[in-house]
Amino acid sequence: MTAAAIALLMNETIARRAEDLHVADRDIATRSAAGDAAAFRELYARHRQSVYAVIARMIMGDADREELLQDIFMQVYLSLGNFRGDSKLSTWIHRIAVNVTLQHIRRKGRRVHLQFRDETPAEELAADTAAATSPEDEASLRDRKAAVERALSALSPKKRIVIVLSDFEGRSSQEISEIVGASSLTVRTRLFYARKEFYRAISKEAAFADLSIKEVSG
Repeated sequence: MTAAAIALLMNETIARRAEDLHVADRDIATRSAAGDAAAFRELYARHRQSVYAVIARMIMGDADREELLQDIFMQVYLSLGNFRGDSKLSTWIHRIAVNVTLQHIRRKGRRVHLQFRDETPAEELAADTAAATSPEDEASLRDRKAAVERALSALSPKKRIVIVLSDFEGRSSQEISEIVGASSLTVRTRLFYARKEFYRAISKEAAFADLSIKEVSG
C-alpha cells in the first residue's frame, strides 16, 4: 500500500479542481488585484481548505495554524499584482504557503509535527466520524491518523512537504517543483527518500498491521 493509498483510506486526499475552475481563478485573481474585495473573499473561500490541509500536516497547534493561514493569505493579497497566470493560481498560492510555513518552522527553531487527535478541525473530525460506521471503526481511524502523524513528523520539513503535496494532495512532480522552487529531479529524489522513510515507519505501526505496506526499493 502506498502513501497515496493510505491518504485515500483515511479520506485525507484533497480532490483536484476542474480546468474551468482554473480559468475562473485567473479572473478572480485579476479582480482581486484590482481591489475587488468580494473577489478576494471568493479566492480565500476556494483555496482556504487546501492551504490549511498543507499547514495542518506540517505543524502542530491550532493557534499557529490559524495565524499562519492569515499570514499566507495576507501575503497572497499583497503579491497578487505579481501573479501573471503563468502557473495555476493554486500552484502560486501553495508556493507562498510553503515558503511562509517553512519560514515559520525555521523561526521556531524546533522540530514540528502533526497532531491529529485533539487538534483536528471540527469539520474534519465530523466528516471522519460520519465515515466511521461504529465506535471501533472510529477508534481504528484515530489510531491510523496517529500512526500517519508519527511517520510524517519523523521526516525533515523538505521531505515532508513533497510527500504531502504528492501523495496527500495528488500534485505532479512538475507542479511541486514550481511550488517548492526546486528542480523536478530534486523533487523526485526527495520524494523517493521521503517515501522510503515513511513506509519504513508506517509498516512498524500496529494500526496498519492488517494492510500490505511495502517499502519503496527503487
